[in-house]
Amino acid sequence: MEGLLMLVMICLGLGIVFLFINKSRQEQKGKSEKLEQGIYGEMRAIHLYGLKYPPNVVFNVKLYSDYLLFAYENEQVKLNVKKIKSASVENVKEINESKGFSIGNAALGGILFGQVGAAIGGFSGSQNLKFKLLIINYIDSEGMLKHISFMPDYFLNVTNKSMTDYRNKFLSEFYNELKKKIDEISEHKAIQLEEL
Repeated sequence: MEGLLMLVMICLGLGIVFLFINKSRQEQKGKSEKLEQGIYGEMRAIHLYGLKYPPNVVFNVKLYSDYLLFAYENEQVKLNVKKIKSASVENVKEINESKGFSIGNAALGGILFGQVGAAIGGFSGSQNLKFKLLIINYIDSEGMLKHISFMPDYFLNVTNKSMTDYRNKFLSEFYNELKKKIDEISEHKAIQLEEL
């Protein structure tokens, strides 16, 4: 009986190892296929500010070799990486603390720091502000500094810390790929920005 139980446990262990190996291979294959298509990063995101889309809509963003493609319904917007001055991943909790949003008031955030501040201020009432957002600063066709901000589309339903960490890691990976492209080809990468 003990031998049978041991055999079952070994089979289960091997099955779990096989599943992890298979999943890793599928993820690697997916990344290779995307690179063949010229896609260096891809994610679904919630629009906060900066695009012609309404706030809080879910859209797709893809990073190609020299541009970002934002797609919502039938609309697409391209942003040339050469026009990007900087990009940063920001922790919402840290932004709230540094900008004084501890009262959890979106209106105050909007008055003090614009639409991005309103979005961040609106989230300050949550006790678990571990999620992150991506802020992209770029120069538009008229030479003006503009901002785009978004966060992963799945943060609102996440209460499990390990899932939040996993999803933030996904955003950070997208950011790292974007940062590489900015460092390679941006015309504005050496310019210092004022603090947001």
